[in-house]
Amino acid sequence: MVTMLLSDLKSFKTMAPAFIVAVALMLLASLTLIPAILSLIGPKVFWPSKGWKSAPRSRVWKGLAGQIARHPGRMGLISGVVLVALAAGTLFMHSNYDISGSLPSNTKSAEATRQLEQSFPAGALSPTQIYVTSSKPVPAADLTKLSTLLAGADGVGAVAPAVLNKSGTTAAINVSLKASPYSTEALNAVNKIKDLVHAAAQPGERVVVGGQTMAFADMRSAVNRDYSVVFPAAALLILIILVILLRSVIAPLHLLVGVWLGFGATLGASVITFQGVMGDAGTMFMMPMICYVFVVAVGSDYNILLTTRLREEIMEGASPHDAAAMAVQHAGPTVAAAGLILAGTFGSMMLSGVSLLSQMGFSVMVGILLVAIIMASILIPSVATVLGRRIWWPGHQLDRSLPKGTVEPVDETIDAPVETGIPAEEPAV
Repeated sequence: MVTMLLSDLKSFKTMAPAFIVAVALMLLASLTLIPAILSLIGPKVFWPSKGWKSAPRSRVWKGLAGQIARHPGRMGLISGVVLVALAAGTLFMHSNYDISGSLPSNTKSAEATRQLEQSFPAGALSPTQIYVTSSKPVPAADLTKLSTLLAGADGVGAVAPAVLNKSGTTAAINVSLKASPYSTEALNAVNKIKDLVHAAAQPGERVVVGGQTMAFADMRSAVNRDYSVVFPAAALLILIILVILLRSVIAPLHLLVGVWLGFGATLGASVITFQGVMGDAGTMFMMPMICYVFVVAVGSDYNILLTTRLREEIMEGASPHDAAAMAVQHAGPTVAAAGLILAGTFGSMMLSGVSLLSQMGFSVMVGILLVAIIMASILIPSVATVLGRRIWWPGHQLDRSLPKGTVEPVDETIDAPVETGIPAEEPAV
């Protein structure tokens, strides 16, 4: 969240403070308020269930843990192929800047837009303005020459007569593009027009381009710049935190690759759904940043939960296979439950009827499920099992932390209640 402060686009930068404050408050409540309330209420918090008196049972997670322990290479390959296949969809991604097009099709504005596009060049919906300014009146010959140049430019549908201010020192020429003013074709065309009119400016004159299409073209440049700065900065920050937490070099790199693979799969799944299946012109331009905010951050959290439990089992003397199985069996349900709750919350946005919110809700919902179930619960522990103790390099102290002994088999669970009222085995937090 902090790295969003590096964004040039204010719509992204202004998100950062709110997110930072929210996370800080949740952290404070999680470490103080919630434990205090639970200590006062005690076991009654689980009423009317009595399942807390025994270790949790889950045939699904026990079976998944067993598969990872016995066939880590196969499980890692299958989950990796699924994520890579989905991530390939990003190769066909087209950014859509048509915010007005995200409104329901039965609105008056949508109906007016359709009528305009049927009767006039699509760009008439939001003309591009060419402004010529000078310290003295602009000659009519210069405006005629510029209008003729614009009429022959690629992507221009119509050029309106120039309009002068009272002093004649500023002229405005409205240009209607052939393509929709928010389409990729229009954004590319207006950038070429900008270069064309700048080169055609006469001595003493200044030519600038305005309008919604030019604004979105500049926004596209700012967004691309933000992605090239914010994403690497976030990756570096996450890597540093993981190195400090896990006291390893290989494990953090392994987790980071998994998180970004989940991020790519999320975007790819969105492109396949909205552009391929539903036939939309593109994916909303802010979708990569939205997915980054939630999928990368939450995916890192889920990885930390699984990997920390995995590290604890290794330190207690378990083999890499048994450690991975125990981590998946006991921490996997927690990760899945958290993922389902968050995914369901965002999935409800698909009921809004607004394309922008529907895309956002679907993308984040799918992303959370991918990183919670496929990436964190299958891919990460499977690859960690294949790498074995090498994943903790240079933390060789794991090999000497405790004597290696026989650990409890994965398939056994403890059914007897514990007198203290605390389950004998509980997921690491």
